[in-house]
Amino acid sequence: MKRIPILLLIFFCSTSLSFSQKVDSIKVEQSGDFIKIGYQILNSIPGQIYRVKVLFSINGLNTEIRSATGDMGDYVVGGKPEYWVVWDVLKDVDELGAAEFVVRAELLADNNPEEKKKRKGLLSIQGVLQSPGPGAGVRFGIMGKAGVSFQFVYAMAVIDYESGYAGPEPNLSRFSTDLTVRLSNKNNFQTHLLAGITVGQQVIMETMPQWGTNYMTHFGPGIEAGMVFIKKKAVFSLTASKLLTSLSEEGEAISKTGYLTAGFGLRF
Repeated sequence: MKRIPILLLIFFCSTSLSFSQKVDSIKVEQSGDFIKIGYQILNSIPGQIYRVKVLFSINGLNTEIRSATGDMGDYVVGGKPEYWVVWDVLKDVDELGAAEFVVRAELLADNNPEEKKKRKGLLSIQGVLQSPGPGAGVRFGIMGKAGVSFQFVYAMAVIDYESGYAGPEPNLSRFSTDLTVRLSNKNNFQTHLLAGITVGQQVIMETMPQWGTNYMTHFGPGIEAGMVFIKKKAVFSLTASKLLTSLSEEGEAISKTGYLTAGFGLRF
């Protein structure tokens, strides 16, 4: 029977993990024609799934071991104090001299409760107040590193009566869709930039020689930008919006087209 002429076993670790985790405490033991490689995945916790590869290196050439059992492959669960791989050496090589051993671990999935809790915190709901108005509404958001936010506001119009308008002040609706991007995340405090489009009603004055002056309520497009601040469960937002009457109407808007909205609510 062939024996394994092991002259020297040198080992080190190589990692490709997120969250500053790494492989450590690698140890190598010989048992007859088998070599046992032990290692640890630092800071790993139950619910994390890793892909682990073990390689041996001779003269700088890395070769993945194949004929092995134990904690290697595409489904290694985190949280164990120590992992072991048993290599049937002579099924892969005829002899083994001086060699280095490399353990590579890649995080494939993170299903631990803390990560699930973080993902649950992406949804937010706010009540909003608009000025001028008064107006009120609601804003919904799904915000991680990037996200989206939706707003609806219903407000009393502020009319320029110098235009000759003599009717009552109507209530106007406005809808917004915004993209968000997270700017900072430190000490349970996050800031997000918000920017997008808004579509709102406005009172338009149209003057035509044959009909005289008409006052109509029309929807028109606009732009919106602002900031969202999150502290633990609390969410606060401040946005500015502007309806661009000239993009959709030939007449003049006699209701206010610029708005400020402030929102406060919770994330879940």
